[in-house]
Amino acid sequence: MCSECVQDPRWLCTGSMASLEALRFVFAAVLDREVAAACIDLDVDGAVALWPSSLYGMLAAAAIRSPVVWCRCSHLVDARFGDTVARLQCASPAALVRLFLDGRDVLSTHELAGLLWVLLRRRDADLGFIEARLGAEMVVVAACRTSFEAVPHVGFAGARRSA
Repeated sequence: MCSECVQDPRWLCTGSMASLEALRFVFAAVLDREVAAACIDLDVDGAVALWPSSLYGMLAAAAIRSPVVWCRCSHLVDARFGDTVARLQCASPAALVRLFLDGRDVLSTHELAGLLWVLLRRRDADLGFIEARLGAEMVVVAACRTSFEAVPHVGFAGARRSA
């Protein structure tokens, strides 16, 4: 376990369900299934391979509960985001929210997830509302970027269309 996690009592605070979802989103955005599974000593098979959202949910919950898992994940996520985390780690929550709002249409999903990670890695219970709000917005931004408008209409057998 890294010395930062041992000395930092903030890891003990339990995240809200919304913060947990935000953490799940960040992990899914930057860690592939094999790496995510290795963080919690799981094999990527069966249900985990079929339903990867379960894997990322388990990883987020384990990271909140365990300083060992948190350290393992945070080092990996920090490395994936590179300089983004270092440049923004001292930014105020208000500044991070402003960057997110100003950049949501021009920044990549990876860059926006990096902004969310900068907040999450602080493990500050007082930031739960902001983490939850940005996490919810990330889901919408990601969904809009892969909207049905970019995909030709595909009908589903037996589905009814409303007029």
